[in-house]
Amino acid sequence: MVENPQDITYIGETDFRNARKKFGIKNTDRFRHIYIIGKTGTGKTTLIENMIAQDIIRGNGVAFLDPHGSSAEKMLDYVPEHRVKDVIYFAPFDMNYPISFNVLEDAGGPDERHKVANGILSVMKTIWVDAFSGRMEYLVQNVLLALLEYPNATLLGFNRMLTDKEYRKLIVDNVKDPSVRSFWIDDYGKWDDKYRREAGAAIQNKIGQFTSNPIIRNIIAQPKSSFNLQEIMDNQKIFIGNLSKGLLGEQNAQLLGGMLSTKIYLAAMSRAKHPEEYIEKKLPGFYLYADEFQNFANESFASVLSEARKYKLSLTMAHQYVTQLVETVRDAVIGNVGTMIVFRIGPQDAELFEREFAPEFVQQDMVGLAFAQVYMRLSIDGMTSRAFSARTLPPIAKPAISMKERVFLSSREIYARPRAEVEIEIEEWFKPIPSQKQLDHQEYLKQKRAEVEATGGVWVEEEADKLYPAPVEDEEDHRGYNKKSFYKSQSQLPRYGDRDRPSGSAQSRPYSPRQRYTPPIENAPQKPSKIIVSPELQGLINTLDSSTKEEKIKAVKKDSFPEEKKIKDSISLDDMGSNTNTAISTKWQKEKEAREKEKEKRLIEKTAKPESTSALKDILNRIKIATPPSPDKSTTPHTSRATEQQAQQSIQQQTSQKTVASSNLLEYTSPTATTVHSDIVPSQHTLSNPGTTQNEVDTDVLRQVLE
Repeated sequence: MVENPQDITYIGETDFRNARKKFGIKNTDRFRHIYIIGKTGTGKTTLIENMIAQDIIRGNGVAFLDPHGSSAEKMLDYVPEHRVKDVIYFAPFDMNYPISFNVLEDAGGPDERHKVANGILSVMKTIWVDAFSGRMEYLVQNVLLALLEYPNATLLGFNRMLTDKEYRKLIVDNVKDPSVRSFWIDDYGKWDDKYRREAGAAIQNKIGQFTSNPIIRNIIAQPKSSFNLQEIMDNQKIFIGNLSKGLLGEQNAQLLGGMLSTKIYLAAMSRAKHPEEYIEKKLPGFYLYADEFQNFANESFASVLSEARKYKLSLTMAHQYVTQLVETVRDAVIGNVGTMIVFRIGPQDAELFEREFAPEFVQQDMVGLAFAQVYMRLSIDGMTSRAFSARTLPPIAKPAISMKERVFLSSREIYARPRAEVEIEIEEWFKPIPSQKQLDHQEYLKQKRAEVEATGGVWVEEEADKLYPAPVEDEEDHRGYNKKSFYKSQSQLPRYGDRDRPSGSAQSRPYSPRQRYTPPIENAPQKPSKIIVSPELQGLINTLDSSTKEEKIKAVKKDSFPEEKKIKDSISLDDMGSNTNTAISTKWQKEKEAREKEKEKRLIEKTAKPESTSALKDILNRIKIATPPSPDKSTTPHTSRATEQQAQQSIQQQTSQKTVASSNLLEYTSPTATTVHSDIVPSQHTLSNPGTTQNEVDTDVLRQVLE
């Protein structure tokens, strides 16, 4: 036995010369770690509680991760009055005052960021085994590494990184790591939408379930953690994590516990910056207890066990049976721990541990152990003893005056925040990220407001919104981000070609970088607000506006002069008022006039239908688009000019007598005479195609449709 009891953590008692003697383990030997295994109800929890209580009473730094919750609350009873403010009681289900834990905070340099990302990734892979593939692991790692570089990023940004293009651009623009940056630009940027959804769907569902729980969300969504684990270790504080699976859900408790244990490991590894002599003499030891530790052990656990001793981190691990551990973790535990304590176990586990405890104890002995009885191999001065039997100690008596309530209130006051404050911040975080166009528009409005106020005017938000409307957003670039931000100049933008083809796309799509925001042009001319027309003419206008030029030609050919093959074939795009009308040759113009004269003549001959003839002539007269007939030299080469004028007058007199009442027709105002609001500049308005002038209306279409 050691003379100074403060250097010993008592474990149990054993027979020594026919007397029961209490024994324990030296603090220095505890850094070789302690492994406890046994069935439910055999005494494991009592042993762990006794060891933690001794550390708390002696002033040691302690962290306890309890997946059940009952032991965590019980430990608060053992806190001395002078250590009340040393306790961080991590109770996620205290929803009115959530404590903050951001696993992405203070990652440090590139090496530290990769350690944090790998640690979180290992926890996720341990819990969600079926969700991970090689592609999934690659994606998750790059999401975490990108978020770790961005200030105040939290796990809430994980799914948003995959679904919100503006948030993704915000994060990626800040990435300095060339490998991570290359992934988001050259790999993820070229994936099409379908491939992106397939790649991230499984992990998005898992993370979404985790972050959508309001208990969890209010903890992990706060950018600044309430506690610093490295400070807890160096200042010998007490961290008690109540991770009750009944209140949090099994997977949520596992994920929170895994991330907490990862951060504790990394906090211990950060001591590597100090010389070994300084660590040995100046830095205090820290003792981590993990019940049901298989929930928190991951692929990197083997390296933690081998290196934690150098940084004075002691691990005490307990669970129920071996098959709860993956093979790599099981081999690391059995091969690295200094002290092994076995309560009653099952036959399969007994077969495995018989190799460790033989020849003193065999398989049948381990299966038949009574309550609180153990077989163990104890680390003594760095050497592992032969196996011996013992009985664990009964629960340590609680103090007469419990500080439990004071500890709870003190921890809430120092480390927690009101729920309302936290949820307001989260709601603000979820607001859409403004695009570059929106930012430019906001800047433009600021300038306009300054101009108005500088002249003594009053800026009215409602009127400003009408006068300077917000810009319309462009469709998302097919690569999901603004490529301009990744190149120094426009000349460095990628060329359109096969290498720009998105994965899974049948053909390449040209890259179209988003245009910069252009402020609205003030006092720009607008179209007339009102033109009065009849229902008949409105239908014609709608037909012309909604039809293509080819459809218009087809409609005219179908309805006009079916017996005249020559006239049908003569109608072309130029006749319909195409953009080439301004360049029509003199010869073609003469031919056009001749055709129009022939059509006019044919119309007049059809006087057997007085309604259609009078309606047509009234329309032609009212909208002032009747074209004076030109002499048709091809058909009447010897007709004099006077004879032509007389014929025209005769036609007008004949048709005017058969005009129907104007109230049954239309009322149409010439474009130049249209009355509009005084603050709007009227624009030219015709029934022809865009290439025609004001007086050069498409009379062919109008006449034939109305006939």
